[in-house]
Amino acid sequence: MSRCIDLPGVKALVLLPDESRALGPVWEPLLVQPVQGEALSHALYGWAQPLLRQMGRPPRDTFRVIPEDLGACELRATCPFWDPKACRPSAAGPPKMCWVAQGPAAVGEAMLALREGRRLLRPDSDGFVLG
Repeated sequence: MSRCIDLPGVKALVLLPDESRALGPVWEPLLVQPVQGEALSHALYGWAQPLLRQMGRPPRDTFRVIPEDLGACELRATCPFWDPKACRPSAAGPPKMCWVAQGPAAVGEAMLALREGRRLLRPDSDGFVLG
């Protein structure tokens, strides 16, 4: 059960470890930021400073770390609108809305969250409560 959280200045999608693994071994390290469960729990109850210190890159910068061959749209061979510059996640930003990931369907959902400006967080321990 993933959960969207909105803190002052930070929007995030919290993924439980099983949901995070649904992205696959190639996509998970590129998209998901591990955080301490205790810091996440504190943030949900109003003390966000420990979580803010652990957060890495902003969501828009996540698109920069996706390799070109992995980020290409799965439909590129048959799509009449395919453009190699616009139909992949890149430093310029998220891909087009019609982009289909090479991999599990969960990757597309993760990209939508990143497009909204949400960070993808995975607690690395059981010391948290999704209130």
